[in-house]
Amino acid sequence: MLLQDLIKQSVADALKNQHKSMLNVTTTTNGQANRQKAITLANSREIKISADTKKTCIDTNFRQQRDAVVANKRFRDLVQQWSAISSMKDLTDTIKRHGTNKLEYAWLLFCWIGEYIKYALNCNINAAESVFRTRQGVCRGFASLYHECCSLLSINCYEISGYAKNNLVKTNEELNKSPHAWNSIVLDNYTYLVDPTWGAGGRDNENKLEDFYFLTSPEEFIYTHYCSGYQLLAPEISRAEFLSLPIMRSIYYQLGLNLLSPKQGFNEISENLFKISIRTPKHVNMFATLKVGKDEYPRNLHTFCQRDETNRDIFNCYIAPPVDGLYNIDIFANTNNEQTYQGAINMRLRVSNITNAFTFPMTYLTFKEHNCILIEPLQGVVHKNEEILIHMIIPNANVIEIQNGHDHIVPTKDEYKKGMLKKKIRVQDDIKVCGRWDDNADIISTICIFYMI
Repeated sequence: MLLQDLIKQSVADALKNQHKSMLNVTTTTNGQANRQKAITLANSREIKISADTKKTCIDTNFRQQRDAVVANKRFRDLVQQWSAISSMKDLTDTIKRHGTNKLEYAWLLFCWIGEYIKYALNCNINAAESVFRTRQGVCRGFASLYHECCSLLSINCYEISGYAKNNLVKTNEELNKSPHAWNSIVLDNYTYLVDPTWGAGGRDNENKLEDFYFLTSPEEFIYTHYCSGYQLLAPEISRAEFLSLPIMRSIYYQLGLNLLSPKQGFNEISENLFKISIRTPKHVNMFATLKVGKDEYPRNLHTFCQRDETNRDIFNCYIAPPVDGLYNIDIFANTNNEQTYQGAINMRLRVSNITNAFTFPMTYLTFKEHNCILIEPLQGVVHKNEEILIHMIIPNANVIEIQNGHDHIVPTKDEYKKGMLKKKIRVQDDIKVCGRWDDNADIISTICIFYMI
């Protein structure tokens, strides 16, 4: 059966049947499942990425100046009033009247282009004057317009031709199909990187100002932009190294994430479990998706993200690939105050010679709301008469109950203490782990389920 067919089948089938069809285990005579529990942290050489401090300055003082200008609401409000400006000279004269230094000039220009120039995929207009007049262009036109206007503002600016990764590519041939153009500018004798196209939402074809691409640190820019000789890194990285990097989207940096392992964007395994570890602020949440092409596997079966059991500053995203193949992994993040998740990290995983493929337990909203952590078993399918150890962190519950068919088991004080549950169960039916945090509540909430076959 084709991999895409397996995906569609897993979506259509009932949840328990999904588990039965995808799990490949053998069972010993006493009913204990013989399971492979390897976690692969891909061996990959970490690429040194360091800004060339002789060419650029990204120290704390500069970042504070840059961030203060970008956060100044007055500048954005001013740009909203400049829709009728009819020439590049009028634009730059207006910028000079309202800005007080070249940093502010560069930002007001970036804002204006982001607000009024639209990315048009099939547009062949590249000349700055034509892009300004028609209010549309592609990357070369955006870079040309920024360059010409900077000249009128007496800012040294250059156009850079290179390549961009919006999605992972594996070869130079694929990279050659992704040409891109951006700019560098000189402020106080240091050089900085600017991408007005992606700043205008051109990366995702959205008309949305993305200030991350204004004076972006070269250590962050290199994950998506490549040009030999103009990286502002010491040392520069090669094409092959660039191709091997994962894709980090702007939200990755804005939320203060730090990918710990693996460091590479393309990884290969032959085990049934793959782990991605990310240092993550406490107010940030994550989930992962697993895809082949455009077909996505059911997230609750094949990806599982939670805080690390010993270091709560780390988020672990576990991937359980169902069959051999090449997968796209996307990790999404948001904060506790947001409803919408944004893509933060993209990488690929090649799986070969996999045995004992499995799926994860079903978790409910209660699991996330109460910061639960599942230590074992990670496998979502259990076997009749099998003895399993349920080992979880369930903080501050007043009542814990494990439903095993008709049996409703309440752990002893030794089995659940200080938020840690460790309880051995002889499987008779589906296993539900439940909890209650409010003594006045009438019902007990399901935290997670292990399905019996």
